[in-house]
Amino acid sequence: AGVPVGSTCKVTEDALIPATDWTVTLPSDIVVTAAGPNTATVTNAYIAQRDVTVTKAVVGANAPAGATFAITVNCGTAPLTVTGTVAHNGTVTVTGVPVGSTCKVTEAPPGTDWSVSLPADITVTAAGPNTATVTNTYVAVPTVVLGKTRGFWGNRVGNSILSAAAPSPFPLSLGGALEKVDVLNLGASNTYLRGNGCTIDTTACKNTRVQRGTVETLLAQTLALTYNARYVSGYNGQTVAGLGCTVDPVLTSLGLSASSTVDQVRIASNALINGLHLPATTQAQGGAMNALLGCLNREA
Repeated sequence: AGVPVGSTCKVTEDALIPATDWTVTLPSDIVVTAAGPNTATVTNAYIAQRDVTVTKAVVGANAPAGATFAITVNCGTAPLTVTGTVAHNGTVTVTGVPVGSTCKVTEAPPGTDWSVSLPADITVTAAGPNTATVTNTYVAVPTVVLGKTRGFWGNRVGNSILSAAAPSPFPLSLGGALEKVDVLNLGASNTYLRGNGCTIDTTACKNTRVQRGTVETLLAQTLALTYNARYVSGYNGQTVAGLGCTVDPVLTSLGLSASSTVDQVRIASNALINGLHLPATTQAQGGAMNALLGCLNREA
């Protein structure tokens, strides 16, 4: 009362107790006039608000230490959308989100070898907890090392590798105790690789259950696989599936599967060559093995 005309009055409000969930709208300063009415209103609005927190989880053997990921939590227009770059166990928090709001969580593409599992949209509640987790799983994609074809090992470049190898690959034996095919030198190797092995080793081609062309291809591809395993760095130890190849069911009796290694295929292929003597090896087995070896011995 008794405020002189012309005075300016400023309206303020003490902090609310509790302050959570309340907003305040203050009036402009009041310039007192003779005519009045010289009144104003302070409006307090109750809007329940909660914080929303998203946590980063990183899983997977050999996951790079300190890997970071850009997470965006979108609960509305700014400032209710926050982007943070966080590592394992890091968090991104949006404060003061009205209860009933929906928050969407996204993540920038994490890059090669990573997968991401995003949470469902978060509906903010008064009871909470209004939290979620973004999980990134590290699954390193192995590098595929392709071998060389039998044509490569039979040409000038392949021959130079074999000639320079120490110790020398020759003599080299294919098959086993019952049907042993000896590759004595580079010239013989080239003959086998060209598919003319029966001109050197006639006994392996006497199996009436397996066509001559199938036998000669089996000898050539087995020899090429042997060279790939020995002389192509990183090739041996890879699996059939890892090299993008498949195993025909007719070869499962040899213990082969998609998880078989290159060396296990080589052993099985030599077993088929050895079986030409009995005769135990069949045309179906020889053809299926040649298809598998052709896949494993490809360059592209």
